[in-house]
Amino acid sequence: MSRPYTVLFASFPTDERWGDLAFRYLESCARKAFEDEVREGRLRFRRVWHPIYLPKSSTEEASRYWMKVLESILQQEPDLLCLSGYLYNIEFLLRLARTLKRLSPSTRIVLGGQEVWEDNGFLRTNADGIDVLVFGEGERTFVDLLRALLEGKSDLSHVGSIAWRPG
Repeated sequence: MSRPYTVLFASFPTDERWGDLAFRYLESCARKAFEDEVREGRLRFRRVWHPIYLPKSSTEEASRYWMKVLESILQQEPDLLCLSGYLYNIEFLLRLARTLKRLSPSTRIVLGGQEVWEDNGFLRTNADGIDVLVFGEGERTFVDLLRALLEGKSDLSHVGSIAWRPG
């Protein structure tokens, strides 16, 4: 059997007590839509979780945090990396996406969340590491996007509520 298609949800909450409920909804919808693929081991879902680190001390400490985040994502060998953008983490996520795209160019990177809307000029001009932006509620969009990617489609124009980078 070939390696399963791996979807990785990476969360960066402000506090250790918080998780990302949106990713749980997305995974639940996808598991239902792709029941056979999951059961047969052709599709798997993984999560990484790191409370966001806003450096208050040494650069060395910030560097260790950054390396820990990168390693935890790269170890999973994701085909699709899902990120959720909020006001407090959007710049971090854009930097993370650019870095990961250089280290793992074949990984598709998707960004959704509260800070992702169609006329967000900052995001559109700074999202060079992001392959797909998801606008609004993402449950149906995520299933449609995942279906297209699993089918090997490179043209995503039929998937609603997204902006995407061909290639």
